[in-house]
Amino acid sequence: FSWKDFQQRNNSELVAIFGNFVNRAVVLTHKYFGGCVPPCASLFDIDKDVLAQIPQLKASMEKNIENYKFREALKDAMSIARLGNKYISDTEPWKVAKTDLERAGTILNISVQICADLAIAFEPFTPFAAERLRRMLDVCLCTGMDHKKDREGAALHTVPYGEDAGKCPGSDKCVCLSWDILGKPQIIPAGHKLGAAELLFSKVEDDQIDAQMARLDKIRKDREEAAKAEAAKVVTPQKEECTFDDFGKMDIRTATVLEAERVPKT
Repeated sequence: FSWKDFQQRNNSELVAIFGNFVNRAVVLTHKYFGGCVPPCASLFDIDKDVLAQIPQLKASMEKNIENYKFREALKDAMSIARLGNKYISDTEPWKVAKTDLERAGTILNISVQICADLAIAFEPFTPFAAERLRRMLDVCLCTGMDHKKDREGAALHTVPYGEDAGKCPGSDKCVCLSWDILGKPQIIPAGHKLGAAELLFSKVEDDQIDAQMARLDKIRKDREEAAKAEAAKVVTPQKEECTFDDFGKMDIRTATVLEAERVPKT
């Protein structure tokens, strides 16, 4: 583990790619469509291509998780974020909205669907961030097992897997996310009202890393000083060993206590 590597990955991947994509998708949907998911109109080749890649990444994630290759599974999840970030950068809905609002709506619809995919894919790896994302999308996490308590207030409901996936017992209007629907089209229906945009990840600054490095350096120095102090301790030398003949000269006896009297004030 390296603090510098942690900082680099957090800032260049989670913040600059994952967080940046989600922020643009949610903020632009609020700006141009009042926070309601716009309808998906005709798909262009770039739309079809990005939508076709997500089920493939899901299949790769499943295979890696089943084979305990969690690092590779996380890379697959991050690839979905890269896919979404590149898609919204290439399609530029903020520019398209000036001349073709319907097309911009389709782009943002697809972007919101990818956000929903990310909320599912990252639940095993960054559960707190996944909750914040669900809150922004105003959706629930539906599972096949009971959850004792939600961590940050996002809704949790228990529903079965399979054919009933996505059917929430909490409300007819509730949109539920589960692994079964990752990669499926229109997870979040048109007209669904998104929550407010919030910071998904925070940038790790140099001074934060320097503080951690200084703390670890102090621990290392304290251990070195403790080791030196231990080595410098003066140990009283042992007496010379006696010979067996000398030991044999000792008069060692055992006795049995037959009676004992209590001494007052003892």
